[in-house]
Parts: sequence; C-alpha cells; structure tokens
Amino acid sequence: MYDIHKNKTLYLITAPDESQFTGTADGLLAPFGLYPESAARQCRVLFDHKQTEDQKQSYRENHPNTAGGSGKDAGPPGPVQYGAHKGQVLVCYLASLAINSFPLIYDLCDGETHNLLHLRDGFITVWEGLSPTQAYWKLSQLLQQFPEATEKRLRLEAIPEEFQVPLKKLRVLEPSSGILEQLESILPFVPESERVACTQELLAPWLQSSRLPESILHMYN
Repeated sequence: MYDIHKNKTLYLITAPDESQFTGTADGLLAPFGLYPESAARQCRVLFDHKQTEDQKQSYRENHPNTAGGSGKDAGPPGPVQYGAHKGQVLVCYLASLAINSFPLIYDLCDGETHNLLHLRDGFITVWEGLSPTQAYWKLSQLLQQFPEATEKRLRLEAIPEEFQVPLKKLRVLEPSSGILEQLESILPFVPESERVACTQELLAPWLQSSRLPESILHMYN
C-alpha cells in the first residue's frame, strides 16, 4: 500500500485541445518496493477517501485537538456518493488508466461505504453503496482474474486482450515527456553498438533534475 495523498501530479490528462486536468487520490495498492511514480504506473487498486461533513464534524468532536479537515471535499450528508464526486473521480480514473499496464480498480470510500469502478470492454462499471465486506469481496473477485497482478514490472501485453484494447486507446491522454520522441528521431541513425550510451546521455539531464537516490544516479554519471 502506498500513500500518494501529497503527490498531486501523478495522474494527468492532456485533452485534444492541449488543456490538462489533474486527478488526485489518497492511496494505491501496487507491488512492494517501488517509488510512488512507478507504483502509480503499476497500480492495482486506487483509493480515494472522502468524508462527508457529518463525518468530519464527528471526528472533530471526538478529537478536539485535531483540525479534522476543512470539509471542502465533503459531499451531501450521509454515506459518500459516487454522483457527488463523479467528475473528479472520472478524471482521476481515466488519467490513472492512461499510464497503467493494468486495468486497475478505483475505490471511492469514506471508511464505511465503498463505490467501485472498473474498466472492461470499453465500458466503466460502477458498484455503488457497498459495505466494506461487499467491497473487499468484489475487489478480491476482480483481482483473481489476473494471476499476473503480483508482477512488479507488469507489461500491458501480459494481460488479456479484452483489457489491453481500452488501455491502449487511453494512451492518447498521457502527457508526452518528449524523451520518447527524441529517442525515436535519433536512435535509428545511431549504430546499434552506441545506442545504449546515446540513450543514457539523453536521459542524464532529466535524471539529474529528479529526486532519485545517489545509488541510482551514479550509474548515469
């Protein structure tokens, strides 16, 4: 389980008119031992935790020394409702699917009520108002379809074809880093014996500006 609440730009959509939309979530389930950025691309279940204003108020009353949240994300009174957060949920879900190699499951919950989303055959199925027992049973049922889900570096080609097709279509929403275009424009003219060194040279400036540990960065110096 990974805490990604503070990672606000993990999931980003670029629309055909070049406008961008950011989706955020609170946690994700992915193979152990990955950086958050890599875990975001190997996500199996994405968790978005929303509390209603009633729940926030109850928390503040029981924890008087804690701020307990601003309530700006709170929906209508009662259990968390998919319809109240539909726009934000869909942006985050589509953005996460656009960069993943797995048809991940989205869980909008408040700790008591769960709303699950799953993409298959080009359609998003939504299960609303599930209890924790119902939600975890459905999650396990969906994940059991994919024995390859435990692989740390799962490739899109490893999942069944009916799940590959919609994910490939969503790739057009992923923002371009520019690196792939550089490689595709340069490497065809570079001798095969020099392509590894050329690739490292192109990646080095980006790696130096990122927050990777020295144990990894030294390999590119």
